[in-house]
Amino acid sequence: MKAKQIVPGVYQLPMGIVSAFMIDGGGDLTLIDCGVRDSAAGILEAIESLGRKPEDLHQILITHLHADHTGGAKAVQEATGAKLYMHPLDSG
Repeated sequence: MKAKQIVPGVYQLPMGIVSAFMIDGGGDLTLIDCGVRDSAAGILEAIESLGRKPEDLHQILITHLHADHTGGAKAVQEATGAKLYMHPLDSG
């Protein structure tokens, strides 16, 4: 999957009917949502398409607890070591 730049430093990661978004803060990357369960490989490929490494992803922000936003979270987190953030009511 190739990341599509929306504005400088912000990228869309299209995954069919859903998208994730990546913010490149210059030093580290932040991922917003993780798509469906099998999205991790595409997300890692998108990171590499930006000339970055998986370990450059430091934060994952989950906007809400639906499977099309959280499905790839565990695999992406394990592959990158990124911290995962979500609202406490969704984490339980």
